[in-house]
Parts: sequence; structure tokens; C-alpha cells
Amino acid sequence: MLSLIFALGSPIGIAQSNDDDAREIAGRVIVVSGNVMARGQNGDRPLRRKEAIYVGDTIFTDIAASTQIRMVDRAIIALHESTEFSIVAYQYEEDVSSDESSIELIQGGFRTITGSIGQQNRDSYEAQIGDFATIGIRGTDFEAVITSNGMFTGVYDGGTTVTNAAGNLDLGVGANFDFAQVATPNSPPVGLLIQPPNLGATAFAADVDDEESSDDEAEDSESSSDSETPDSQDDNDGNPANDGSSDDPGNGGTNNFNDGPSDITQNIANLNSNSTINSQDEDSNSASNLELDTQLTN
Repeated sequence: MLSLIFALGSPIGIAQSNDDDAREIAGRVIVVSGNVMARGQNGDRPLRRKEAIYVGDTIFTDIAASTQIRMVDRAIIALHESTEFSIVAYQYEEDVSSDESSIELIQGGFRTITGSIGQQNRDSYEAQIGDFATIGIRGTDFEAVITSNGMFTGVYDGGTTVTNAAGNLDLGVGANFDFAQVATPNSPPVGLLIQPPNLGATAFAADVDDEESSDDEAEDSESSSDSETPDSQDDNDGNPANDGSSDDPGNGGTNNFNDGPSDITQNIANLNSNSTINSQDEDSNSASNLELDTQLTN
């Protein structure tokens, strides 16, 4: 189904308009790899880094594709390949009475670290996993996938409660299991002692703020390097003390960039001394030549 969606080449970007400004932003893309698109009220659009994700969007990842989103409450959601995932409702105004987070995994898999909404009011957070179950949280890092063998979920930090019409099961802190399976929508959640192979392969990328900070630092470094390079070249031009091809056998032809101030002063003094000696030799030779010319003339 997902491959068909990408293959058909939906009218990506054609239906975009200024209506996006009036839509409620749920988060922004931190990382995207491969073909990833969002379908919203204005049509389909490809997702790139820093692209906005809106309430009501359904996100699709292609084969060998993935994405990571930072939500407005600082939650992080990482989507597996071949995934269909919907932002049902998302509002964060730092108001416990109205803030809410409702997400739905339709196909594929995701991992998430809950943000401020789940931390301040657990009842305002809900993750629907297909027709299999809903997951409520107790401040957590958890993952869920839908496979041909049902739904699998696991908790890496904190706790969750997996619930459907057939029963419920606590996972994580204070519970007997960290992993569970729901074989069918009519089956109760069953605890697992061993992590299923479908889980644990998704790692979170670097925080977007850290990436942007690193980008800014890299740009500042490049600008600083570019501005300093010409000055360094000017300082080295015509300076014998910094010439890399020294005739001093003890130097081995290496440069003296690491010499201290006293060494550089001594080098300059030696150069001045050699210049003085050469000048005296030239004066002596000139005097001898003049005396010889006088004698020949007489």
C-alpha cells in the first residue's frame, strides 16, 4: 500500500497554499532519510529537515526510509521504514486542562520519548496502535510495531499500559514485563520476558538544537578561518625567520613557526650580524681595489 502511494506520485506540493499558516503546528522534522511524505488537508508534500508537521497530518515512510520529529512539547517520535502514522490531535499551551497528545500508528512502527504533555498529565496522552490496542504512558521511552504476527511493544524507560477490549497490561517500572504482544485485536496483551526481534533497532539521532548549534559553530569557524588566513600569509611573506627552507644543518630544513620570542629575536640578530659582516667585507674589498688602481695609475 505504501509503495503504491509513493509510486503513484501524488500531487506533492501542488495543493500547497497560505492556509498552512492557519494550521496548528504539532512539530518539526529533525532527521529524514529516504522518501518520506506527509498528507494533510492541503494535499501531499515531501518532508525535509525542519519541515513543519501539522495536526491532522498522516506521515508515510517508504521502504528503507525513516524520519524523526520533535514535537512542540519536546517529545520525540522516530518512524520506522514502511510506516503510516497519524497526528490525530496535538496541543501544547502549558495548560494541563487543555493540552493533549493523540497519535496513531496505522502501519509499520515507531519509537517515542514523551514530552511535557505526558509528563504533566498522563491522561492527556494516548497512542492508538492500529486495531490492536491503545497505549497510555507513565513518563516513558517506548516503541511499538505492527507485524503479520500482531502488535509488539516494549518499554525502555518509565512505564506504559497496553489496553484493549480483552484486557490490559502494565509494562516497565513496577511491572513484571518490559515487552508485550497483542496477537489479534480480540486478544489480550501478553507479557514477554525477552525482547522481540522487531524492537530495539531504532535509535534517536542528535537533538536538533545540538545540530543547529553545531552548524552555527562550524559556520563561525569557517568564517574565522577565512578571515585569519590572509593575515597569516601576509605575516609570512618575505620573513626569513619563517622560511621553511633553512640552510642551518641543525634545523634540517624545517620551519621555525614554533620558535619562542627569544629564538626569533636571536634569528633576527644573527641575520643583522651576517649582513653587517658582509657589508664590512664589501667595504674592505672596495678599499683594496681602489689602492691597487691608484698604484697602477702612478
